[in-house]
Amino acid sequence: MLRAQINSGQIVTGTPQQRTVAVGRHLLTLGYGGIWQHENFDYDKGYVPEGGQRVMQRSYESAHNDEDGGRALDFGLQANGEAKLDQLAEYLNKNKKRFGIRSVLWRVKGHYDHLHVEFN
Repeated sequence: MLRAQINSGQIVTGTPQQRTVAVGRHLLTLGYGGIWQHENFDYDKGYVPEGGQRVMQRSYESAHNDEDGGRALDFGLQANGEAKLDQLAEYLNKNKKRFGIRSVLWRVKGHYDHLHVEFN
């Protein structure tokens, strides 16, 4: 199992789903909250190891719930504020390669009230 804390410079390994959980848990330790749209994260409670959290079903392919599922997280604006999500977007974009991130969506169409991060 991957550790919750990611060391500086560490390349995160494992499946996309394992990396998604590891990075999400890491970001909780850094003070980010309001993580949801993943079976192991509750907006208010944080990380839920037993899973079972609600993920909105979409009519289109989504890394939240496609056949590979569990490869994306959303971070709510209300729980973090604009400045923190700006900082988070910068941090995630800077660490795309070592975390295995496909995309970070923030302040673009459909992503003004939350930041979306998707793993490959």
